[in-house]
Amino acid sequence: MYLLLPADPATHVSHCLPFRRDAWRISFGQLDTFDEQDTLSWLARLQELGRLHHLWHEDEIIGQLELSPALVRPDGVQEGYIYLLYLCPHWRGLGAGRWLHDQALARIRAVGSQRAGLRVSPSNLPAVSFYARLGWQPVGAPDARGQLLTLPLS
Repeated sequence: MYLLLPADPATHVSHCLPFRRDAWRISFGQLDTFDEQDTLSWLARLQELGRLHHLWHEDEIIGQLELSPALVRPDGVQEGYIYLLYLCPHWRGLGAGRWLHDQALARIRAVGSQRAGLRVSPSNLPAVSFYARLGWQPVGAPDARGQLLTLPLS
């Protein structure tokens, strides 16, 4: 039903950039600080590292996943980090988000990471609820970048 494939920002900029822009708007409530050139550079870097993926349903791109499956944190624990888990609005609430989430965790587990991390905007109540239902726990207090969440992968 769904397929997760490497994304190419040069080919699919018409999806990559709007997905990032919408996520920024949802997270920060505005686009004043959204920098298109910085975003394109970020996407190109992720793509070079194999960390940028699109979620497909049949012949339609319906989502985007940006992650680093293995980062070693200051406490010595190897952690995967999800930078973006994005679904087109009309696909939310239909199971595609759970599928994309599970694919992200599978990639993180596959390299031996012991936990996963991500940030969510506290004002994005649907996302906060989604991650809470899946067992993610807050770490510390929210800051300007959002609320850090963690999920043990044992």
